[in-house]
Amino acid sequence: MDGVRQIALQIEEEGDDGIVTVFVPDAPNPRSGGVFFVPADLVTPIDVPLASAIKCLMNLGTGMPDVRSKISQTRS
Repeated sequence: MDGVRQIALQIEEEGDDGIVTVFVPDAPNPRSGGVFFVPADLVTPIDVPLASAIKCLMNLGTGMPDVRSKISQTRS
């Protein structure tokens, strides 16, 4: 979003309009956040266990290098 990457959970698959629904959790409380409708080509799926991503959010970003390395692997 706006040139930055955020952890988000894809809630719905891409529709006929090319849009996916994502939930962007807040830190340090990932139970709150926002729902956004995003062009599917802006979403980069990564292979990170949900528990690991949530733990990073709850710890205000501590442990994010592991998550970021997955993004780098996906983009190459």
